[in-house]
Amino acid sequence: MATLLLLCLASSCLGESLDISEFESSGNAPIYVIDGDIIYNSTSNGLTVGLDWNSSMNAATGSLVGEGDYTISGSVNSLAIDWEGTIGANMNVKVTGSVARVNGKMTMSGGGTIAGYTLDRLSLVYTFSNFDLNPIAGQMAGYVSLKGTASLLGRTLPLSLPKTYLAMDLPDVDMNGQWDSAGDWKISEIDATVDGKGKIAGTGKFAVLDENGSPYDTIEQKISGIVKKGVVSMTAVGNSKSSSKIKEILTYRQSDDQTVANKSSATAYGQSRKF
Repeated sequence: MATLLLLCLASSCLGESLDISEFESSGNAPIYVIDGDIIYNSTSNGLTVGLDWNSSMNAATGSLVGEGDYTISGSVNSLAIDWEGTIGANMNVKVTGSVARVNGKMTMSGGGTIAGYTLDRLSLVYTFSNFDLNPIAGQMAGYVSLKGTASLLGRTLPLSLPKTYLAMDLPDVDMNGQWDSAGDWKISEIDATVDGKGKIAGTGKFAVLDENGSPYDTIEQKISGIVKKGVVSMTAVGNSKSSSKIKEILTYRQSDDQTVANKSSATAYGQSRKF
């Protein structure tokens, strides 16, 4: 159940300050943030793959970008390989039903050897398909496929791997497997008024929190709404063009300060949740 910290919101307050200190998120409306170092090491089908990249998310769109390094060693078609280079990730996070999913591509460039010969060029593209976020396990898992080319001795060799199931630890998972993004969010520093007709206007700040309650980012918002027949309908929206997609709709009863079921929602980091 979402928590409202209210100091004054009754009919006697009309025309006066709307003094709400903050709104804390409902447990069934999480907004997740993938932010930090992602490290992956695995050996399968004769190949050892190591990835180490830093990820960050756009609060408005949910786009997930990152960069880092990779190593791949082992054998392909009985040919010994030893590759390394840099990573560039371009993905996005969306909610499908109740599940947050990652889709997108990871490009790899670099060099190394194949069968002892030095490569002139190496280019790889991994495609991530429907990687589901599992905050309890601290992982994202789904299917990944590979296409690319390796150039050596004046020839270009095509490279490919079929879709393969892959589970990858999320960034900043502790020794107990707990991920630092709990999905909690809040609207704080609300400064709003209610006029004589019950219209609400003001400002606030939105933030998604890590496990320590610290914000990944703080978004300045404008607040509007109305008080009618004992029900408060309030909307908070990012107050700049770049943050305008970050939006919370709150509907709650004055009598008990409880949200009306399925009448409120939160949209941020490419995810939209109704509660």
